[in-house]
Amino acid sequence: MDNSKTAIIAIMVLGVLVLFTATAVSATLEPEISTSTGELSGMQFLDPGGGASEYTVIWDNGMNYTGLVSSQNDTNSSFECLTADDFSFTEKQIVRDVHWIGGYVNPPIDGNFDWEITFYNDNGTGNQPGTVIASFYFLNAETHETCIFTGGFIINNYSVDLPTPIEFEANTKYWVSIQGIGYFPPRSGWARHTSPILLHEAVLKSDDFGYPDWTSWSVFPPPVPKDMCFQLTGGKAEVPGKAAVPAFTPTGLIALVCLLSTIVAVAIVRKRR
Repeated sequence: MDNSKTAIIAIMVLGVLVLFTATAVSATLEPEISTSTGELSGMQFLDPGGGASEYTVIWDNGMNYTGLVSSQNDTNSSFECLTADDFSFTEKQIVRDVHWIGGYVNPPIDGNFDWEITFYNDNGTGNQPGTVIASFYFLNAETHETCIFTGGFIINNYSVDLPTPIEFEANTKYWVSIQGIGYFPPRSGWARHTSPILLHEAVLKSDDFGYPDWTSWSVFPPPVPKDMCFQLTGGKAEVPGKAAVPAFTPTGLIALVCLLSTIVAVAIVRKRR
């Protein structure tokens, strides 16, 4: 075989490889990484000890999932997609737990990823996150991961306790992002739905998808607003296992004064002796 034929065959093989690689990459970088329909009701939230959580749901963004959208920091490449959604309270609240629905696809295996949760202020427009309030990194073993669907992909229920509860002001918009941290494959995602849409629709930020700044998820098919599946629990309840600090009452204050007076009197008598 002469050199010209060898060169032509080499170019053809290279073209096939490039086409295959481009197809594989585009398949793994789809924003909408799965579609399904389900709802998780009567959720049993867990505390670090494994028992039922004593906290109440103070923000419910809806747990009826209709698909997974990409939400991952791939530790095997530079790929990243960050998704965030907003929330607000009518009175000052303390968030202690975060619950969400997420999962894995491409291929459909449990990735056992770690997850990172970040809270933000609003940037002042009501349309996207602003400055970071706090960020928490959870190992997979800390997420109380429970599988609720398997098929062409995996959907899990997650529940974490914040190591530091956060107090949020009343009538103020905030944002939260939830992102899988792991090695592709598989691709991790956060479950979304198209109803209800509370406050502003969910937004994403990803250089890989061509959106380096926060952008509404409706730019991707289906071209309708999307909201994320998550709940916040907490409130003003005391932390279980921690006794409340007793408040001083008039009777208690009088008793304390009497005790101090007695101690002073005894000290004076001893000094005179």
